[in-house]
Amino acid sequence: MTKRRVLLLCTKHLFGESLENLLGRLEDVELIGPWVMDESVFAQIEGAEPDVVLIAAESDHMQETSELTAHILDEYPNLTIIHSTLSSNRVRVYSARELPARSEELLEAIRGV
Repeated sequence: MTKRRVLLLCTKHLFGESLENLLGRLEDVELIGPWVMDESVFAQIEGAEPDVVLIAAESDHMQETSELTAHILDEYPNLTIIHSTLSSNRVRVYSARELPARSEELLEAIRGV
């Protein structure tokens, strides 16, 4: 069984602790964190070598979260980022994929969403 390395970033300790309890019990997940989301986080991502970054953020931190997501995707395009908030019953998944500049690949990507 392959373990997925999940880096958990959070803006509120209680929210991060809840996700830590949930993910820490899974046999196929190696949890990194939770880390508090601040300026130093980006520099630590490379050393952590995560497969996925899970960002647990409050609604009032969305600008900060969006900037961090864009920065991560720019530097680590193969890294998947998942956002979760307490104010919404949804998660958002972000990933960057490069495709050959052919219409078939573009259409396949659109249909695969």
